[in-house]
Amino acid sequence: MPRELSVRDGRLYQNPISEIDTMYLNTIIHRDVRIGGAEDVSLDGIYGRCMDLTVKVRPGDADKIFHRFSIRFAKKGKLRTSVSFRPHEKTVKIDRKYSGSCRAIVHQRRCLVPESAGGEITLRLILDRFSVEVFINDGRYAMTASIFTDLDAEGISFYADGDVLMDVEGHALG
Repeated sequence: MPRELSVRDGRLYQNPISEIDTMYLNTIIHRDVRIGGAEDVSLDGIYGRCMDLTVKVRPGDADKIFHRFSIRFAKKGKLRTSVSFRPHEKTVKIDRKYSGSCRAIVHQRRCLVPESAGGEITLRLILDRFSVEVFINDGRYAMTASIFTDLDAEGISFYADGDVLMDVEGHALG
């Protein structure tokens, strides 16, 4: 995915090119979705392997920050790739160990996000069949990974270990 680069406050920011919005087929918006517990949550209209997905996460209870929040995608049965955020560790992680890939590759990548200790973060995922690009906090950080699950693995779900409120905006790409 081509990126637009900018410098703000002496720091490099990376974002997908603005022309990506000409590829949107439809838009699905969910606001103030509360999740938590042991179940994956799927949202109407949020699925597929070609999607621009923005998720704004915040604690559901300001006095008790959640332990982990995950977006699980390219999902079918037990196979999936995920992007997780752990506010206590201040990290975002891409994890492909359940994607059906061989064990000889690097399955995880981590990014330190120091300003996220309060549990608020914005994750933008660009899914493009066999890859995911993750833009964190409006492009302050960026990560990329290949996806190994078969193309018919189109599920997307959300998981939280603790109480989370999230806003989700998804655009199917064509």
